[in-house]
Amino acid sequence: MTRIHISMKKTTDEGLTPVTGQIRFIPRRHIDSVKNVITREPFEVTLADDGTATVDLQPTNGRFVWHVIELPGTATAYDRYVEVPDSTSTVEYADLVDVDPSTLLPAVMGSVQPVKMLPPASSLEEAEALSAKYPDYLVWYPENTTRSKATALVASLEQLQAQALTSATMTSALHSRAVSDASVVSDAANAARTVTVDAANARASITAKTSEAFRAIDAAVQQVQDKAADANKAESTETGKDATESDKDAVQSGETGGQSKPAVGE
Repeated sequence: MTRIHISMKKTTDEGLTPVTGQIRFIPRRHIDSVKNVITREPFEVTLADDGTATVDLQPTNGRFVWHVIELPGTATAYDRYVEVPDSTSTVEYADLVDVDPSTLLPAVMGSVQPVKMLPPASSLEEAEALSAKYPDYLVWYPENTTRSKATALVASLEQLQAQALTSATMTSALHSRAVSDASVVSDAANAARTVTVDAANARASITAKTSEAFRAIDAAVQQVQDKAADANKAESTETGKDATESDKDAVQSGETGGQSKPAVGE
């Protein structure tokens, strides 16, 4: 049941004042979902002194609406045919949608062609065939058929969801592996850069030490050459001195021998 709140006022020379009286509610004759025939039995609600009232009404559907008579039996009586929504919260009477009693369609759709219905079909397949044959008619079919088809659809959706979850898991694993591989590659690249730097430093050190060794060898060779030159120079000097001394000795020996040798013919 849906609770409806009613508030009615009238205009006087003092402004808006509460209306007193009654509101009559009559359900349109119909058959409910459990095959009960609901008759047009009216009941009334009396407005309070402040012009308000609350009433609980059965929600309407495509088979019936409520006929409401405001202030019945008075000069200001007014008839309405309204839909009542299925709501757990209170609904204002002024917000109820007026319908055309002959079509049960909202009054604002008065120019719209009414819906025509065929007798209920025995299966969904039959309903689809009838709907294709009579496109302007609404075709009803058993609820359990819809339920079984919906169950199959849900099962299919669950299967798709499971496949999507599996794919997502595989994608996550591949992503993790890619991140790990990227980390390994990064570490290898860093190691390669370190080796390159170390190799460059080693080459620079070897080059520097090689240059230093060459300079040391050149210096040693130069020293040997210098010493050899000095030795040759000293030897030449000694040789010259020895030759001079020999010449002097030879001269002196000649002079001495000339004096002691007898002259020829003596």
